[in-house]
Amino acid sequence: MAIPLWLTVGLLAGLWMPVSGALGVAPWPLFIAWAAFFAAGADMNAMKKVYPSLLLGVVCGYLTIYFGAIQLAPVLGTIGVPLFVGLFAALLVIMGKFNIFALTPAAFFGFAVYFGIGANLKATLIGLLLGPILGY
Repeated sequence: MAIPLWLTVGLLAGLWMPVSGALGVAPWPLFIAWAAFFAAGADMNAMKKVYPSLLLGVVCGYLTIYFGAIQLAPVLGTIGVPLFVGLFAALLVIMGKFNIFALTPAAFFGFAVYFGIGANLKATLIGLLLGPILGY
């Protein structure tokens, strides 16, 4: 007898709360990635769609902070981050034309999670990498 999906999701979501606390990371990035996985079809093909796009978004978020807030901040001042957010948001849409990055919403999820978690790469990656695995 298979365990009902609703029960599995509820148990895993509940268990993730103390695990994320023990790891010292916020729990919500995992739920964002989990939602992307379910939206993409919740199967092995969804994994192939979700991961490249999520990680593309994280890379673009990282590069936004690296260039806009660190490397070019003395030159660009306060317009650096908004400038790079705009550039990389456009890039995420352009990259969606390629099959490997076709799940554009997941790319924006990765981008947003990186900023929402305070540009903490470790916390971002833990949640985004584990979310689809738990969904599967």
